[in-house]
Amino acid sequence: ELRGRTKRGAAFRDMQRLSTMHYFHYHELVQLCERLGFAVTDLREQALLAGQLPSRRPWRRAVRAILRRIGLERAAYRWQRRFYTGMFELDLRKEGA
Repeated sequence: ELRGRTKRGAAFRDMQRLSTMHYFHYHELVQLCERLGFAVTDLREQALLAGQLPSRRPWRRAVRAILRRIGLERAAYRWQRRFYTGMFELDLRKEGA
């Protein structure tokens, strides 16, 4: 609610109970997937490295341009992924499948 977002009035269809949901930190999920035989790729990180990850806000674009110029954009992305971002876009590939 602090950021102006709320789930009030949303018509959720799956109605999962919080007790049945699974939450992982990024590194925990990657370790689990690798233990199960998957190769894991962070699609947003790949887009970032290819210069194709958009930033809608001008000040974010400016900060990212500076970080890119000094070679810290990837490190900043990984820090943000670890401590701030709560969602990930991953590509899981089963080796030998």
